[in-house]
Amino acid sequence: MTGSVAWRGYSYAAPALADSRSGPVRYESVSCDGMYRAVKHTNDDAGDIEYVSMTLTSPDGLDLPVRVASAEFDRGLRAHDEPYVPVMDACRAEGTTIGISVYQHAGIVVDAWKTN
Repeated sequence: MTGSVAWRGYSYAAPALADSRSGPVRYESVSCDGMYRAVKHTNDDAGDIEYVSMTLTSPDGLDLPVRVASAEFDRGLRAHDEPYVPVMDACRAEGTTIGISVYQHAGIVVDAWKTN
């Protein structure tokens, strides 16, 4: 049991450790493919959670599935926070591209900016 817990802790910490050493990777010409909202049904008292899901892709090899709680995503849009606004712009208008910085191992989008 202890080995299982230790391995699980390491498997969560290892990507963060690798990312802290290498830093974020920048991608240009990133587009948004297939943004949608879906509800994840839970079996506990917390209730169901709605998520915004999309895939961010670029010609230089990025293929990043993204899933954010709808409440957090909507709050970020209302506050005009990065990276929510540029990502939403890329998802709304076909042909719009953005630049992003991503922690490669953890898949976390650090920053986003409009490129066109």
